Amino acid sequence: MADASGLPSARIDWIDWLKALGVFAVVFGHIASNSILIPWIYSFHMPLFFAVSGYLLKPDLLSASFGRFVRQTGGRLLPAYLFFGGLGLAHTFVLASTGQATGSAVADTTRSFIGLLLGTDRWPQYPLVPIVLWFLPALFLSQVIVFTVFKIKPVSGRWIAITICLAAGILSSRFPTPWSLGSACVALPFMVLGHSLRQGSHWERRLVSLPWGAGLLAIAIGSMPAWWGHSLDLRSTAVDLPWLVLPSAVLTLGGLVRLTHGLDSNRLVKALSRRSLSIFALHSFVIWGIDTMSRLAGLNLPSTGHGDLTSWIKTSLVITGCALAHSPIEKFLFRFR
Repeated sequence: MADASGLPSARIDWIDWLKALGVFAVVFGHIASNSILIPWIYSFHMPLFFAVSGYLLKPDLLSASFGRFVRQTGGRLLPAYLFFGGLGLAHTFVLASTGQATGSAVADTTRSFIGLLLGTDRWPQYPLVPIVLWFLPALFLSQVIVFTVFKIKPVSGRWIAITICLAAGILSSRFPTPWSLGSACVALPFMVLGHSLRQGSHWERRLVSLPWGAGLLAIAIGSMPAWWGHSLDLRSTAVDLPWLVLPSAVLTLGGLVRLTHGLDSNRLVKALSRRSLSIFALHSFVIWGIDTMSRLAGLNLPSTGHGDLTSWIKTSLVITGCALAHSPIEKFLFRFR
């Protein structure tokens, strides 16, 4: 088994819970655009994946050579990016060929191919299909930045470098960066904090020794900026009031770690955790397939913005469809590791 960073790892129950929660939140967030839960979901769901990936980065790998580090971390992420990007190109070509898109098949597919090479959706004329693929190059680059930052010996020097990267990432909201570099820079503190939690086991012990009520309180307080309309969008690097939303996201993540730590992961949670990468990358295709079938059946459901009950049902169907496709995809991608 390999985790989201592409590294072999034993199952950790609370990590499984966090990944399952995160991937469900991603799919639900893309389906139920008018749900009252959306502000809360967008306050933590992408930082959660970067923090988990940071936790799963093995300390000895950070002391390895740069080449070995890139091979280990990119060995799963980059083939997955190209594979799911290839599906996106095929999807674009089919839509254009069947008249479901405004442009020609060749022109639309060419623009999407350029978007795939750029590794970001920030250039409107070069769409990245599916749009969620921005996460994979951002994750890979943030891991490379972590590797570079941890080569700085003084701890104070590391945090200065992290602060500079964060500031550069926030400023990049004004212009697109290739391979989602700006997103990687904004996500860097979450990955570093996740890795630091693993290295400093005493911090983890202190966190999980707190009562459950403290975890709930942390989530409640950390969610407040989102309800007030202050967002954290790692994809576009739009960070509204960074001095407020970044600590709030950390507080929410800390609360989630406390609530999930000590829980035994059941078969469903483990299955969602193992399939999180496939679900993340495939869910927009499955949503399109369900919407297409519903139109053919005369249901005419809107693609987003359902009522909460319909959204929960549709989210479950989408995740089930992605999970069924996981095994053959995993076997195919395993050849490239």
